[in-house]
Formats: sequence, structure tokens, C-alpha cells
Amino acid sequence: MTIDIYKKNLLDCFPRIISCCDRNKYSPSFGCFDRSFWHYKIIDTPSVRLQEGSLILTLLYLDSETQFFHKKEIRELINGGLRFWLKIQNREGSFNEWYPYEKSFVATAFSSYAISETLLLLPDIKEKEKVIAGLRKAADWLCGKRDKQALNQNIGALAALYNIFLLTGDSRYQQECDKIIEFLKKEQNQEGWFFEYGSADIGYLSLSLDYLAKYYLKSKNEEVRPLLEKGLLFLSYFIHPDGSVGGIYGSRNTAYFIPCGIEILANFMPLADKMSSVLRESIQNNRIISLKTLDDRYLIQNGYTYLEASRQLKQRDKESENIELPSFSFKDKHFPNAGILIKSTPKFYCIVNYKKGGVFYFYDRSKKISIYNSGLLLRVEKKIYSSCYISGQNEIYFSPDGKTLSIKGRLKEAVDYHPTPFRFVVLRILLGITNFLPYFDALIKSVFRTLLISQKTRSSLYFERSFNIDNDVLIKDMFSPQVFDEGQVGGIQELIYTPSSRYFNNNLSDSNAKPIEKKELAQGEVEYRL
Repeated sequence: MTIDIYKKNLLDCFPRIISCCDRNKYSPSFGCFDRSFWHYKIIDTPSVRLQEGSLILTLLYLDSETQFFHKKEIRELINGGLRFWLKIQNREGSFNEWYPYEKSFVATAFSSYAISETLLLLPDIKEKEKVIAGLRKAADWLCGKRDKQALNQNIGALAALYNIFLLTGDSRYQQECDKIIEFLKKEQNQEGWFFEYGSADIGYLSLSLDYLAKYYLKSKNEEVRPLLEKGLLFLSYFIHPDGSVGGIYGSRNTAYFIPCGIEILANFMPLADKMSSVLRESIQNNRIISLKTLDDRYLIQNGYTYLEASRQLKQRDKESENIELPSFSFKDKHFPNAGILIKSTPKFYCIVNYKKGGVFYFYDRSKKISIYNSGLLLRVEKKIYSSCYISGQNEIYFSPDGKTLSIKGRLKEAVDYHPTPFRFVVLRILLGITNFLPYFDALIKSVFRTLLISQKTRSSLYFERSFNIDNDVLIKDMFSPQVFDEGQVGGIQELIYTPSSRYFNNNLSDSNAKPIEKKELAQGEVEYRL
């Protein structure tokens, strides 16, 4: 029996997944997938997102190609996972992901999708009515909520609410889905991407298309299809010639890929079918961040999408017509709203995000190497400054012949916040207050987002990065002279807080930073050629 690469990748990781689950049926935390909570006992709030492991077990329980097919023990763990999901639900219907009283929109949305999908796949599950009652509470809490900073979360809510509509027949949830679709139609950028903390992000776009495609598959709502088609076309430009995906030129630095949406779209879109073929080969050859690379948290959150992709792939009876991905078309492409310029020649494939200080990805077709370059990272005394952040205030210049690109802007101080006992105590006090002041939690979350993700405090120190692109690429970086003690150019800087970033991939080995010499620091100038 041949097992496809999606399923194989998940099965190879399954010992890690099942080890995260409390399998003691007499334990009060039976079915909890947060090992840090029930086993290590180092946290006091289990993450509800890890309860999405119940859907992984469900898909394996129903899969005759695995050793877990209709196993009683797996069924009992699924029941335990559902009961624990109910146990940790907040009284108003929300759930927590990181902290007590968090009332997380994203955690409530995506965990409700996984739990509701489990019920749809196993309609005879124990205590079904109790779980449906919990899903109703979650759905009622989700209704009317929107997040414009991270649009993927709204799409997760869409998929969850439609599932809950199918389980309950309550038309309110279907009507809320229609409202979310109207919201997405307005919010999707005309270039095809969904806003993620400042601009387009590749990993999160694949996530958005995944859940949007799952909604489309069930609802047959044709208003969604143009959103999917535009998103897929944009996404296709960021599958690199070596099969890797995304990275630092995205707004959230992600370099993973969620596959199920592509497999659904491959049923009627040749471009998606080609993308599927390339991505499966990339997983096989370790050219992409797959489940094996992820830590336990993201392995569980993303694991079931691989099994869902496997089910979709199995239903396809043939490969469609052979077409080329954009990275092999040798045609330039400009996405001005995203601030991304792509140069494609027989020698190289280069992606530059000029709204993010000129960070870029470069693939040398003859040497078959990939290089990521995040720009400048400079230190003076104890302060660190970077050019690698999204800004709408950068000055951009394109030469008429299209061979020169120049970005001028201000360096930003890179602040890396770490927890301390004092900060944790203050945080818990503030979160406790939100339990009595319902609208205070929105303020707390806004502060977190500003500090960790969207802080845009610019310094008075300048930088300029210029590209001369012809037969090769010449990069010249200029910055405030005689200021900095040391620094580097290039390499991979992932300075904003994105939990699902900073994973290692094989193609990062050629992306080493270049130390800036003392003479270059004094002159405020460094250049190199690719």
C-alpha cells in the first residue's frame, strides 16, 4: 500500500503528537494535548489550540490505511479531547491560548473548527449534545467579531461557523458566514493577498486559502471562488525555483505552507494542481518547512491539514495539464500594494520587498542555491538598529529602465522583550482585571500587539539600500557613518513576534550574514554582488 507524502509526514510525527496527550483515563486532564500543563506542570493555562489534536486522531481513526483505523483506544482519546475542550471553555464561550482570561479570537475560531469537524466526521460521538452546546456558545461569542490586523483569523471563524451551522441547522450562523464573506471581499487586496500585520505574508496566506477552500467545498458559495483564485495566483509567485516557500520578505516572515486548500483547488484549477505537485516534492526532499520541523504546538495545530490534504489528493484521479509556475517563466512581476518586486531571468529569481527595507530572496539557477538577505543590523553601545521592518514612509525610486531600485528610510531600534517574574505578575493582575471589565482585554491585546509586532518607532538614523539588477545583482547599503560599533548585513532577521516563524530550513545554510568591517562602519557604506 502506497501512502502519500502528506500522510507519511504526519505519521512520522505521530509519536510526538500522541505523547502530548494525557492518556490516563482517570486523570482530570484526560484528553489534554498540552504536555506543559498536564505533565511538566509549568503553566497554569492549557492552550485550547492543542485540543485540535482531537481532529488528527479522528482522521487517523477513520483512515483504513493506518494502524489506528477503528481502534477503541483512539476513539476514547477523541472523547477525552472533546471533554477537555469543553472543560476549559470560558463562561461566555471563548477560549484561551496563552494566558488566563485571554478570550482569544483566533484560538476560539480555529479550535471550534477542529472540534466541529470532528463531530461532522464522527456523528455518533459520545456526549455529542454537550459538545454542540459548547460549540453554540463559541459561535455566539464569535458572531460579530472581526480582526483587521490578521485576516486569517476571520477565515478560521468562517470555517468554524459554517460547520456549526451544519451541526445545528441554526440559520444565524449561516447568516454570519455571509457577513464574513462580504467583509473579506472588501478587505482582500486587489493583488490577491489578505492583510497580515502590515502587508502580505506567504505562510498565512496559505492558511487563509486552506480554510476558505474548506468553507467553499461545503457551502458551494460561488462568491468565494474569485477570492480563492486571486489568492492562489498571488501565492504561486512565492514558490521558489528550489521548491521552498516564503520567508523574510513576507510581513510575518513565515516559510511554511498549509496544503489542504491547494489540494481542494487542484480539483478545478490547473495552477493549484501544479503547485500541489511541486509542494509534495518539496516535502519529500526536505526543501520546505513541514511537520517534521515544527515544534509540538504547531505540529498539532497544522497536523490535521496534512491529513485533510491527503484525503483530497486521494480523491483526485489524475494530474491535470502541465503548466509552469511563475518562478520558471522568466518574466518580471511587480506587486505595488504589497511592495514586492520580482525579477526573473534564466540566471536567477529575485524577490525584493522594498516596503520592508529592501529585504530579498535570491535563487541562483546555475549554482542551485537560495539566499535570504534581511538588510542591516547595527549596534551602538547596547542599542540594536535594523532596516528590516515594514514602513509606508520609505522613499522608493525606480529607474526608467527598471534596472535600478533604491529604498531610503530610517533605521528602527530592535527591541526584544523577554518575560521576567515581575512582568508575569503584572500581566496576570491585568488579565485578572479583564475578567471583571470585559472591554479592558481589547486594550491589553492592543498593547501586546504594539510592543511585539507592530511597533513602528523610527530613529533619526538613516539607511539607503540600492539594487542594480542586470546580468547579476549589485547591492549597495548606506547608513549613518561613524555611529555604530559593529554590525552585519544580510542573513536572516526575524525581529517581529510571530509564533509560527524562525524555523530552520535546509535552504537557509547559504544565507549567512556578512560582518561589516570597521572601515565600512566609519564610512557608512558596504556593497556586494550576487
